[in-house]
Amino acid sequence: MSVLLELKHLLLQVLPSPGMIAQGHLLCIQNHLAMVCDSLWTINSMIVIPEMGMLYNNCLKFYSIFDPELDVPAEFEDWERDVAAAVIDVGELLSRIMDWEASLHRSIVGNTQQVNFRHVILVELKEMLCHLNSLVLRGSAMGLRRDPMDSMNPLREDYSIVLKNEVVGREEDLEKLVAIFEQQLVSSNNNGDDNNPFVIVIDGKPGVGKTTLAHMIYHHTWVRQQFHHRIWVDLPLVSTFKMITIIGNEFVRSINKEEYCDQKLHLDLPLPAMWEYINEQLCGSRYLLVLHCENLVSLMQSGEWNELKNILLRVGGPGSGVLIIYKSSTKSVVRHGFSKWDEGYYNILLESLIGGCMGGIIQETGNNDNPLIEAR
Repeated sequence: MSVLLELKHLLLQVLPSPGMIAQGHLLCIQNHLAMVCDSLWTINSMIVIPEMGMLYNNCLKFYSIFDPELDVPAEFEDWERDVAAAVIDVGELLSRIMDWEASLHRSIVGNTQQVNFRHVILVELKEMLCHLNSLVLRGSAMGLRRDPMDSMNPLREDYSIVLKNEVVGREEDLEKLVAIFEQQLVSSNNNGDDNNPFVIVIDGKPGVGKTTLAHMIYHHTWVRQQFHHRIWVDLPLVSTFKMITIIGNEFVRSINKEEYCDQKLHLDLPLPAMWEYINEQLCGSRYLLVLHCENLVSLMQSGEWNELKNILLRVGGPGSGVLIIYKSSTKSVVRHGFSKWDEGYYNILLESLIGGCMGGIIQETGNNDNPLIEAR
């Protein structure tokens, strides 16, 4: 795994996880963990240029179709290697914190072992912060630009300000997608007790901005007002059972609206009991579930998708929705995967923005008899 992917894993999966947040409160180290997180986000905003240069040159070892090797300054390479080593060290430190949480000492407040462990961890966190800050200063001295889009968790509410300032050329696409959301919400309200959530799949080649557009939808004012719960789930390459468990955990986090999840998440509830709890807590409120998938092919298999669909049909209220984004192109699997969701889905083909010209979206409903509606 490249340093960039491992860094994103720590920032988006490990540090904001319910277990890590709960452990931070238990050991009274939440402020130090927050500072580590902030430093890692700063490094994340600076690492793209040296990382891309290194990846490009590595490709030259296997393919001859690339242009001559890029002249990546030696100080960039040294800096990236030091960042990679620091990311590994942070990951190991966080793993030790999580391992302690799983031990029997967790329930013994104020015991000597817990006090000693906290002291050791605090010392290591302070040393780690000094090292991370020195990497930030080195990166700044080399002239590495900080990318605002990569400088904070994109699920933070104030990320909407970053999107507004940094993203250009997707406003029309955004409003057309929101109009589809509005249309589906009106249709759901007219159908009374029909809890069938609508589904929108954002399709397109890698790099055209599918994830960015999904973040814009997630933070859109109308979406925030109309959906009582917005749940973003990054689905890794895992089994269907694990996927559904991950989705369930994120639902619970949204429902609780606490800095860390309540005790139910730590009881390892059976899957049916967890979803029963989720449905009770939702009390018929609407949700928007965003699935950012690594492996949509696995999720689209009829058995796996039907299992998730049957769960979602039983939770939330009319007007709930599912937005799916796949990092690669989805076109070959979407038709097959959603054929049994009746007509309740939209496949949105997102085109690239090249040379400042508008790309656009192509909207396809789940009814194969309907013509394509092209919007540019």
